[in-house]
Amino acid sequence: MHASNYSDFTHQLKIDRPLVILQVTGRKDGNEIESKDVEAFPLTDLRTINNLWLNYSKRRFGFSTQMRIWEDASQDYEAFGDRVGWREGDSWLYYAEIIFDVSAPKGHLPVPFAGADGLDGFDATYFMMALLSRRGL
Repeated sequence: MHASNYSDFTHQLKIDRPLVILQVTGRKDGNEIESKDVEAFPLTDLRTINNLWLNYSKRRFGFSTQMRIWEDASQDYEAFGDRVGWREGDSWLYYAEIIFDVSAPKGHLPVPFAGADGLDGFDATYFMMALLSRRGL
């Protein structure tokens, strides 16, 4: 991934993120990614991805930013979704509705794979819960 600024970085991530996660987990189809894949995801790679987000967003986005919000939300996925701007009222956003710029709420990015149910779908929920429960980021 080559990016010279935040805009280039987020554009590249919209394209490469699913491919990178699939390659690291050894999957061919994004719908197959499960929480066990997150647990097996090398911590070194997660740290690298986190550091890229922190660096390019001036610490506004990244897994470690989301982990702090997750803890502040008492590990409640709906409260977390409200705080990072993944919900509007009682409705969860779909991936196409995600804001890929610095105007997004703190912790808004990165986002999990969103299924047919949006960011509250079974896969997205457990993917994020498994990710945010990882220690060592």
